[in-house]
Amino acid sequence: VATDEFQPQNKRDGVIFAIDCGSKDMFESKTEDGRCLYRTVMQSAASFLKNKVIANSMEKVGILLYGTGESRNQLHFKGITVIQDLDIPSAKRIRELETEAERNFGEFDKRYGLDSTVKLSDVFWVCTSMFHTVCPSKQFHRRLFFFTPTDDPCPLPADRTTAITRAQDAAQSEVDLHLFSLQVPGSSKTFTMGKFWADVLSEDAGLDYGEASSIKLEELARRVRKREFPKRMLRRQRFDLGNGTELGVCVYADIIEAKLPSPVQLRAEDNKPLKSETKLICTKTGRILHPVDDVQTYVILGHEAIPVSKDDVAGIKQMGTPGFKLMGFRPKGCLKRHHSIFHSYFLYPNEEEVIGSNALVAALVQRMAARGLVAIVRWIRSGSGPIFGALTPQAERIDEEGAQVDPPGFHFIILPFSNDVRKLRLPGTNTFHALSHAGDAEDLARFRDQVTKAEEAIRSIGAADFDPRSIENPALQKHYASVQALALGEDAPEKTTDLLVPPAFPEEALLAWRRSLVGDGDFGRAPKRRAAPSSAAPKVKAARPDGGVLSDADILRMAELGTLDKLKVAELKDWLVSKGQPGTGKKSDLVARVVAMFVKAEP
Repeated sequence: VATDEFQPQNKRDGVIFAIDCGSKDMFESKTEDGRCLYRTVMQSAASFLKNKVIANSMEKVGILLYGTGESRNQLHFKGITVIQDLDIPSAKRIRELETEAERNFGEFDKRYGLDSTVKLSDVFWVCTSMFHTVCPSKQFHRRLFFFTPTDDPCPLPADRTTAITRAQDAAQSEVDLHLFSLQVPGSSKTFTMGKFWADVLSEDAGLDYGEASSIKLEELARRVRKREFPKRMLRRQRFDLGNGTELGVCVYADIIEAKLPSPVQLRAEDNKPLKSETKLICTKTGRILHPVDDVQTYVILGHEAIPVSKDDVAGIKQMGTPGFKLMGFRPKGCLKRHHSIFHSYFLYPNEEEVIGSNALVAALVQRMAARGLVAIVRWIRSGSGPIFGALTPQAERIDEEGAQVDPPGFHFIILPFSNDVRKLRLPGTNTFHALSHAGDAEDLARFRDQVTKAEEAIRSIGAADFDPRSIENPALQKHYASVQALALGEDAPEKTTDLLVPPAFPEEALLAWRRSLVGDGDFGRAPKRRAAPSSAAPKVKAARPDGGVLSDADILRMAELGTLDKLKVAELKDWLVSKGQPGTGKKSDLVARVVAMFVKAEP
């Protein structure tokens, strides 16, 4: 039976940073670049807010310090200071965190003070209360980030029991706990999870938490402007399997091109967004017309105006009941790579729509994968025409740690209609076959060498383990850097890195390819001054090694360049006669006959 681990929902993110400030190690111990742990965490929080501004400005983030002498929280607990309530990110809040990161120990002690006797159970209680107040569980995905260098924050058994109970209460309130264990610079002491945190977190006790947390912290500290698209459901649909059997599915997009956001028009006086409003006005009376009661649309048919309303047009466009319908099954080998004409979708069972969808989808995935089948289905969306596609099964995949890597479901690959599939037969598109037909062994060997060198050059440019989801669009990054500089009042945008540039330029492979094309003699020569570009086709001077008859390679090259009409009629006739073809007709007929010979030679 399929598990419910992969359940992306249309929820916003609510995150609280809980930072342990009860130890001087957070301020006095310096990293190699001269930063203390407190400064590193605060800069990470500021970067996190910058990322949220780009990803989704309506998500909420809060910052809480515990172990302080000052107390400022809604429950009035000792030693807990909320420096930023759960609220949407803004330029002001980001600047406040960047200023906070510059505090040294003296300035922090003067502003907040230190108190290491704070109870961790109170921290869990305050965070849970903050979530309940402004982040309802039905609308927000609640996450609590703990940053601490202390592996045993509750030495007393009573405090330990209370803290674990509060953590369990938070988990039952749909609050996900994430620990970032901070390694004190210059200290050989290791962070031991078994002293306390292993009983609080739901993670596997055998996991190397120190390594995992350092990776997470590195991700937070990295100032990511990458536009992140959460796994949001596109729509819910019914899937008709026939004979009254239905299941519910959720439709997700596998990958969508990231584009620049649309510009928003603002009012110059107060920078508030402008709202556009359209009204229909009678040209004769100037009266405002109601779009339904006063306006009628029509089509001209036989010199007569036939009234057609918008509802009629919508009904004409509707081709059937929206949803998926199973048409049949085909062997997996029938699905070719070139059949994919659009990005695919992912179908995940929706148990809320139809009870038993999880079990039925799991059974279908298992049987289709075992028999090597794909399902052909029809998809009708509201107001759109039907789409036919192939469903390829994807079984659930679990890693060594028990975490779900791939969810169970189907990939929906849109298939082309029959009139979209065309087999083009153009001259010069299969040079290898044409050279083989011509029987020129020297040209054939040279062409094979050029193809091999070109393949090696292209492979040398490719990146190992390339994943398009991990490559940031340099144009988008530059745009977001400029927006960030304007919003935060920075002097200049930060430099962005183009990850599409290969780390090492494949000079040798490209030079080898060039040698196969032009030879060694052209290397090192000064480039000649090129003439002004002309719209006329380049002239080709053909050699006549066999008593005035053009060679097959010359004719092929001229056919590829489209310059056969530059030859004389007598030359075309002689070549056609040498191939056993008639040499009669106009020049245009002779050229078409030559081109047709190469087209027939291609598979």
